[in-house]
Amino acid sequence: MVAAGTVAPHLATSARPATDGGTIEVTDVITCETGAFSFALPLGALTAVKRRGTLIGHDGERPVHTPYDDCYLILPARMAGPGQTAVRLGRAVA
Repeated sequence: MVAAGTVAPHLATSARPATDGGTIEVTDVITCETGAFSFALPLGALTAVKRRGTLIGHDGERPVHTPYDDCYLILPARMAGPGQTAVRLGRAVA
């Protein structure tokens, strides 16, 4: 964790934190069980998904949905094997 003021001078002017410098609390870790995890949406780090229940991927046949509104996807892995983290989920906190 680094204060936004410390990082700001090193960011390009077009780069903006997803939460305008706020804090994102990790609430869930989605672990790949099958080795066949795939995302249903084109996602990047700190993508915010607006609606709870949105399908974000599949772990084999198991669908993976967002558990709440305004869910941030943190560090989605492009290739996760069994037992590895596919993505972390988080929410903005005040």
